Amino acid sequence: YSQQGPLYVWPDKNGVKYQFHFEATQFMDSKDHPIDAKTIAYFRTKHPVISKLFAKHELELLKTGGPRTLGFYASSAIKDRWPEAEPKILQDAGAAQVYAKDAIKGRWPEAEPVIMTRPMSAVAYASDVIKGRWPEAEPVIMAHPMPAVAYARDVIKGRWPEAEPTIKGSGVPARVYAKEVIGGRWPAAEASIMTDSYSALMYATEVIGGRWPEAEPIIATHVAWWKRYTKLFPDAAAAPTVRPKPNPKSAK
Repeated sequence: YSQQGPLYVWPDKNGVKYQFHFEATQFMDSKDHPIDAKTIAYFRTKHPVISKLFAKHELELLKTGGPRTLGFYASSAIKDRWPEAEPKILQDAGAAQVYAKDAIKGRWPEAEPVIMTRPMSAVAYASDVIKGRWPEAEPVIMAHPMPAVAYARDVIKGRWPEAEPTIKGSGVPARVYAKEVIGGRWPAAEASIMTDSYSALMYATEVIGGRWPEAEPIIATHVAWWKRYTKLFPDAAAAPTVRPKPNPKSAK
């Protein structure tokens, strides 16, 4: 602890000892259990000695800390809103999303235009804070394949037809969408999925649950994936496929 900063121990008049290490954002009782939010609020705002330590540390944080550092402190230490830090937290979509979830514990309208600029932060905000669809952010989310998959899976909890043209054009997101949202084959996306050897392998094993002859020439271009594929489906080893070509430079 001393390499980071001082560890303060306060023996309270009720016989309980409390530990405060501001640099690590750890506020514990004598058994190293985190202090509850109500007790922290008392020490932070009303205690004649410890409140001064909080004020000093927070003033320094406000001067030097970035949006994520300030958001983390509010969520893990204060466990409540920290109005003085909000202008800085608002500068980062991820920090604002986490702050809304863990500190405000509800929607933060002022931050929503910022949060929706980062698709995965928008998905997390819809899932964890709004707990439902967020129509205003959907045009941004559906423009990015993997966030669109996450939104369909975690927020809509089913297929998202409007986003499927974007998702099906990207192999990995299309495979995940087929597995985790559709729950079965997605013929419209298979041409895209089979352009990547690993995605083709995983689609065959996790979605089809058997051989995928059309994709075997692609899977066979990668030695390790073809070895795994033929171990799972031995009869594929005899199929006519495009084998990996040796690299002339590595042979030398």
